[in-house]
Amino acid sequence: TGNVAHEICSHGFTHLPWVATHQKSLLLEIEGIIDWSNLHNLEPKTFIFPRNMIEKRKLLARMGILGYRDKPREVKTRGKAGKLLNLINEFNLNTKSQTIEVGLNHPVAIPGNFMLNWRSGPRKLIPTNLTIHRFKNALEHAQRTGGVVHIWSHPHNFITGKDQKKLFQRCMDILGNKVALGEINILTQQQYIAQV
Repeated sequence: TGNVAHEICSHGFTHLPWVATHQKSLLLEIEGIIDWSNLHNLEPKTFIFPRNMIEKRKLLARMGILGYRDKPREVKTRGKAGKLLNLINEFNLNTKSQTIEVGLNHPVAIPGNFMLNWRSGPRKLIPTNLTIHRFKNALEHAQRTGGVVHIWSHPHNFITGKDQKKLFQRCMDILGNKVALGEINILTQQQYIAQV
């Protein structure tokens, strides 16, 4: 879709979940993130909590983090029940964008509402057209309401997911058309933070 900005954010150093983790372990994790960032001359300003387990957000300031990807609004339960509910949600054709939360909260919670279906296991039985329809509906809702559709995935999903790259490309084609028509703006997480 032309010249689109990219950013490198942090997803942790060892992928250590921040929930129910001792403070000393988290401080070592943060030290690892800072050392790695310095080694590679990077300054991540946004953070993705490992496993979407959001906890101890105030510690992000130690790394200069301005915002983090919030967990998808659909994720309310963990374990097998949560996986089943998330699978069922893939059939929800009334997918909406997420409301922009304007305020002085630091770090900023960046909506994390649209995980691209990982076409593996039972999820590969979900028709590609269904996911594309859900994505298009979410974009159209964002267009009408000024909401956010934060599409995300994992690198391994593109390796292990059946026709995952084709699904992604079709979604990006829809997004690209909407961008070309001036209907949707693409923002990095840092650009989103600057706007709100």
